[in-house]
Amino acid sequence: MQRILKKPARIIQIVFVLATVIVVLLLLAVKQLNECDVNSYPSLLCEQWNHLRAILLSYHTALLVSIIGSIIVAILAWLADTSYSKINPLPPIREAQFPFQQMEASQLLEAISNFPPFEVSYIHREQEQAAASLTSLKNEPRILIAGVSGSGKTREAIELIKLIDSPPGIALVFRPQYHVIEETFQWPTNIQFRQRPVVLLLDNLEDFEAADDDGQYRLGENATDFERVMSRVLRRFRERCDDLRVISTVRSDTEAWKKLSKRLGTNFWQEFRIIDLPRHTWNEAIQYCTALDAKLPNIQLSRTATKSLADTLFLRK
Repeated sequence: MQRILKKPARIIQIVFVLATVIVVLLLLAVKQLNECDVNSYPSLLCEQWNHLRAILLSYHTALLVSIIGSIIVAILAWLADTSYSKINPLPPIREAQFPFQQMEASQLLEAISNFPPFEVSYIHREQEQAAASLTSLKNEPRILIAGVSGSGKTREAIELIKLIDSPPGIALVFRPQYHVIEETFQWPTNIQFRQRPVVLLLDNLEDFEAADDDGQYRLGENATDFERVMSRVLRRFRERCDDLRVISTVRSDTEAWKKLSKRLGTNFWQEFRIIDLPRHTWNEAIQYCTALDAKLPNIQLSRTATKSLADTLFLRK
């Protein structure tokens, strides 16, 4: 708050000094003005002016002394404030509250808005790099799943977290509460981070902003600054956690991914295992929609309708 108020306070001081200088100049000018000639101007106007002039002249010296004194006091206060600021700089911005929401792995499906309000059985992916490798990815510390919209990135991430959370409840799972991830934040005192897997889920990473005292940065706009801040955030987690896992997803049909794909050789992204998740095959899409149909009460989809639903849900062309 102090950082926000400091600049307006300076502006108010400057305006005050300028205004008082103008008033002083007007008071000095009053002495040089003659009384209004009633023969040249309306009598009522002249009477008002002559009355005001008489009052100003009566208190002329006192007004000048008080205003000049105010200017001197304002200047001295300004200089004193500047000197104090150099000796005692402003304290750092107060740390934000813990910006991550703790969740159970079993709650993740319900928490993601683009999933149905009930769990549809997971359809194992046919591609070798997808579900077939989930078990092998279980021990990877950092994973980035890239794929077009509707390719199942989030579901793959959730299924991987379920494998890490074995037996159920052993893992701590966190996802950002907001789309801005602050570099500094307060750690919760009621959570034990040691001696258990801690999973940080960053779903749709291109939508987030990383923030420090100097600004906020998006992956597709300020990639270098974004990586710098996120690296510090993850370092803070590593210092507190014995077993930290970071699972991120990113849409590969965005400008952010086009820029990110050119930076995969940088130090930050070299620590990530990159999974390029392809679109669902027709067989996978039909299996999912058939499983979805089984969950819908009093609705029976024909095979043609199931294919249409698969085409819509998975954005197939």
